[in-house]
Amino acid sequence: MDRIGVLDLGTNTFRLLIAGRTANHPLERNLMDRRVVRIGEGFVRSMRISIPSVKRGIKVLKEFASQLKRHGVDRVLSVATGVFREAGNAAEVIEEIEASCRFPIRVLTASEEGTYTLKGVRAGMNLSGTREALIVDIGGGSTEFVRTGPSGKDRVLSIPAGAVYLKERFEPSASSEPKAFSAMQQWIENTLEGVLSNVSDSDAMTCIGTGGSITTLSYMVMGLRRYDPARIHGALLTLDEVDRLLAEVRTGSCRMIQERFHLETGRADLVLYGGALTQGILRRLPSRSLTVSDYGLLEGLALEMLEDRKGDAAPGDTGRD
Repeated sequence: MDRIGVLDLGTNTFRLLIAGRTANHPLERNLMDRRVVRIGEGFVRSMRISIPSVKRGIKVLKEFASQLKRHGVDRVLSVATGVFREAGNAAEVIEEIEASCRFPIRVLTASEEGTYTLKGVRAGMNLSGTREALIVDIGGGSTEFVRTGPSGKDRVLSIPAGAVYLKERFEPSASSEPKAFSAMQQWIENTLEGVLSNVSDSDAMTCIGTGGSITTLSYMVMGLRRYDPARIHGALLTLDEVDRLLAEVRTGSCRMIQERFHLETGRADLVLYGGALTQGILRRLPSRSLTVSDYGLLEGLALEMLEDRKGDAAPGDTGRD
């Protein structure tokens, strides 16, 4: 079985997928790992990636490299998103990571990120009978909206706002003062205006949500004690559920949120911000709900690699030395 590895360096989380294909499955996920690195910490204030966050990232990537070696993976694609598109020192940070970890890194444009996310979502959900669909991918540093329809032309829009961005811009007042929280909600509303202004015209649209904020909210709403992709994937997340969840977490500390909902370290302090952004999006959808997808960017990139018959993946892919 052709086995490949994909690394996604996001603003909050670094993720690893080892996958292959069989006669019955065009994409078989063999191993998934994710670590909260928070490489976008401090970015809103400095517009740069900090030295401590780079060190955290390199440590995690070296651990991922060990897993790739242990599983005999030779073809690896490493991509960076979010803060790597915006930071003033992104090029030198990538150079340092590449020198330390020997992973060539490709920075995806927002359009590329949306396109590969759609490809991954399609791998996990049958959209063949769908007249029109909207894919929402909330990350740490940005949110992508992919609109696809019968014309075959996919439209990708992106806003430079994700859970980490909102936390850094509005903390600490938004988590403790009702007026400040309302101001953040209004900022989100204004930011979404140009992106989702015409969504209400299509009541038949299928709306799908992916990314860490949305899957975490679904996990919390379901009351799980351990993340279970099989239960998260395909679940429905509604505006009423997010409203109730936000009302609860706004009155609690990060420690309470982490213990109450059994969250991994580095997630609890982002729930309020990712939740507020999800809430703003849901308010603009006719159905007031999203179908949650555990498939997304990683799976789309993996499929691109596995489908290539020449052995070369998407531009930027190389084998490890």
